[in-house]
Amino acid sequence: QALEVDPANALAHPAAAVFYLATNRRDRAGPHLRRVVELTKSTDASLVLADYYVAMKNEAAAREVLQPLTQGPKSSTLASVRLAALDRFAGHSDEAYRKLDGVLKADPGNLQAQLLRGSFLLEDGKRDDALAIANAAVEAHRDSVSAYALLGRVQAARRQPEAAIAAYQEIVRLNPLAIGAKVALA
Repeated sequence: QALEVDPANALAHPAAAVFYLATNRRDRAGPHLRRVVELTKSTDASLVLADYYVAMKNEAAAREVLQPLTQGPKSSTLASVRLAALDRFAGHSDEAYRKLDGVLKADPGNLQAQLLRGSFLLEDGKRDDALAIANAAVEAHRDSVSAYALLGRVQAARRQPEAAIAAYQEIVRLNPLAIGAKVALA
């Protein structure tokens, strides 16, 4: 009803989008998410819209939203990491690595880029390179469960159970509710 009274209500559109997502009517959320971007011109809203398109398997629309964000000083890194993931999933690993390398050159401690690059390296069987990235992520982000999760996965893949256990124990120390780490330790 709020949208009937005020179609430009920047608070009602996100609420409507969340409602449609929560009630498993994802296709109806898109117009509201697009409207939020139009009304707010917000980077965060654009990233949410791009993530929505990815979830809806609409890669072209996600790229259309993300590409302009690569030019913004505050949004470039976030958009580039998302585009790297899209490149990888589209089978363009070289382009994905290039984007991540660009992010990490500008910001060597960028956790999202480290995690994604480390995961790609692990998937590609480059365990030593993945270990170097995982160690760098842990060193730069001592309180990051995600960094330790990458390290644990890499160490498990390298058949280093003691090191993997140590990483998963650190996850449990940081977050006692981390069920995935507890399962890995069992």
